[in-house]
Amino acid sequence: MSIYELKPSYSLSVKGNILFSEPVGSWDDVIGLSYCNRFKEKAAKFKGANWAQFLDLSRWQLGAPSLEPLIIDLSCWAYENGLKYTAVLYYPNALKTYQIDKMLAKEASNYSRRHFTNDKDAVAWLSGKGFRDDLIIK
Repeated sequence: MSIYELKPSYSLSVKGNILFSEPVGSWDDVIGLSYCNRFKEKAAKFKGANWAQFLDLSRWQLGAPSLEPLIIDLSCWAYENGLKYTAVLYYPNALKTYQIDKMLAKEASNYSRRHFTNDKDAVAWLSGKGFRDDLIIK
């Protein structure tokens, strides 16, 4: 299956204090709302503890403009509920970077987001922030 044929979907899982998320395909507000609701359900398990997100965007193909306010609201909710670090994985793409930067803060009080092109560097960064290596394996 070509990347241009990817059906919009996502996977979310929690290991330790890390939420792994992998959006796939081209998104609109319908899939975005489903993702936001499920994300909050998963993240609620952290119960106010500090946590990180490993966001794999390697198979995500951008979102409709109607998606952006949903993700901005989700991001604010996540910061208010203990998210401290987001490791974002994808091959460099100007349009993808532009949309990600519109939706996710890069730096904020007690929060940091970094872009990586490979799992190894993302794992090393999160490990350096206090998240154990054995919890960072996808």
